[in-house]
Amino acid sequence: MAATVTITPIVAPNAGTLDLSAATATLSESGPAITLTVDRTGGSDGTVTVDYATADVTANAPGDYQTLSGTLTFLHGELSKTLTLTPNGDTVWEPSEDFTLTLSNVVDAALGLSAATITITDDDTRNAGTLDLSAATATLSESGPAITLTVDRTGGSDGTVTVDYATADVTANAPGDYQALSGTLTFLNES
Repeated sequence: MAATVTITPIVAPNAGTLDLSAATATLSESGPAITLTVDRTGGSDGTVTVDYATADVTANAPGDYQTLSGTLTFLHGELSKTLTLTPNGDTVWEPSEDFTLTLSNVVDAALGLSAATITITDDDTRNAGTLDLSAATATLSESGPAITLTVDRTGGSDGTVTVDYATADVTANAPGDYQALSGTLTFLNES
């Protein structure tokens, strides 16, 4: 009696690669929330898992955004999952701030793009203030001592601002009558 034997080649399962949909994203301070997708490409065989978590950079949770962490499970054939990133707005102006979303501890698949930087843009009105010299005129004795003029920032202090300054001859001439002075003043954010 004859028997027919069929040899079936064994094909290794291909679970694919997990990637975040973008390396950067922008989120408005007052919302709405945004989603990043974790895509499974190059194969979808079997069940795979990957952990995800947000982390502070210059933005701080929970004040600036809602933390997010957990594990995504892709069942056989599933190709994408979404993660929702939500801001926590306020009414104080501040510069743009960043946090990260990272994938880690992938099981039974490859890991591609695994981190994204999310920038929270401020939507509050910036009040940088006004810069003024402390006096419109000053008297300097030829024999000294030196005098000091102050540059005051009033009416607001949001953000970092700069202003250039320089002396200029009128009837006194530098360097014979006075020491010339020039440069840039920087006022840091005081919010």
